[in-house]
Amino acid sequence: MIVGVLSCQKDDDQVFEGEKLVSATLLRSYTEDEVKLTFTFAKQFFPDIPDYTPQVIGGVNLYYIEYASTYIDGQPIVLSGLVFAPDDASRNSILVSFQNGTIVKHSNAPSKDLDNPALLLMQAMSGLGYVVVIQDYMGFGASEAYPHPYHVKALFQSTVKDMLLATQEMAESAEYPFQLSGELFLTGYSLGGWATLVSHHHLENDPIDGLTLMGSVCGAGAYNFLDMKEHLFEHTNYSQPYYVALLFSGFASVGAIDDDLSLIFAEPYDARIPDLINGAYSPSQINSQLTTNMQELLAPRLLEEFDTNADYAPLKQALTDNSQAAWVNKAPIQLFHGDADEDVPFSISENLYADFQDLGMGTDKVSFVALEGADHSSGAMSMFFTVIDMLQLGE
Repeated sequence: MIVGVLSCQKDDDQVFEGEKLVSATLLRSYTEDEVKLTFTFAKQFFPDIPDYTPQVIGGVNLYYIEYASTYIDGQPIVLSGLVFAPDDASRNSILVSFQNGTIVKHSNAPSKDLDNPALLLMQAMSGLGYVVVIQDYMGFGASEAYPHPYHVKALFQSTVKDMLLATQEMAESAEYPFQLSGELFLTGYSLGGWATLVSHHHLENDPIDGLTLMGSVCGAGAYNFLDMKEHLFEHTNYSQPYYVALLFSGFASVGAIDDDLSLIFAEPYDARIPDLINGAYSPSQINSQLTTNMQELLAPRLLEEFDTNADYAPLKQALTDNSQAAWVNKAPIQLFHGDADEDVPFSISENLYADFQDLGMGTDKVSFVALEGADHSSGAMSMFFTVIDMLQLGE
């Protein structure tokens, strides 16, 4: 684990209003030496990575932003996130959007967890000359009064796109000392891998004026929920049952399925889950109140009648609608997945890659990196540093 080594200074609030941008507040500023120190510490924990310190071009400013988006049925909602920007106003920077992995506690939203090692690395990455953004997601940060629509495709797509638009407004306002080159890169792991892929698809169909999608790197996402359903139904021991509770609760929160969780979960878990998915508990705390035995967690009729009972038609539709199938993509996509992943099976990425190949997508358009021996947790950092290397080499 990388410790928080950067000192910081808090500056006066900066506020600018735009079509999407509601406000932006400068939280911290880091010097070039502080950025280099983070990379120095990173190399101690990951000795195989390059020495990035000679590539650091300057200091970094960290902003908390709030921006306008839409919830279900077009309801307006204010969301939040973080923008890491070089302090060199003369540089035109690539915009890198990181989609966060699964979180459940409100206190773990990026904007409330600034000393998280992953965020420190993003700050350091910005010191290489990139504008890096990460969303809090709906249900966290400024929108924590709302339920988290876990894996609801349309809401994740709008969350990502609207933050990109808000960041673009910041760059165009002349109120903030950074500029964008007009190039956009997307990446994320786990939930973030899925969010990256669905956002890539969305932005190819509905691009942002002034931003050209260079490509995406997606790690260990649950891209096909019907395949995930089969994986869960077959397992008597699934180590992260809180994922299952989040998924079906997320669908219920937007009306995609009935909010009567007894259709999905067995007693006593059906009644217990709503109080666990409230932003107060950690994954381990939630898991301790569930069971890793899917035959006991899930309702018997779900396991037996998913394909035959009309009550499960909405669930089947939700699983289909929120999956992301292969398509004829324009910007390149690279898929990463650990071959020892038990949380999101390796076969999901493997099958998706095969589907892209069946559409005629060559390795210049879609490539697949199997992370040998990596489980769901250990694959993330390998992918992160690969992203930095790709961007630095201009690949």
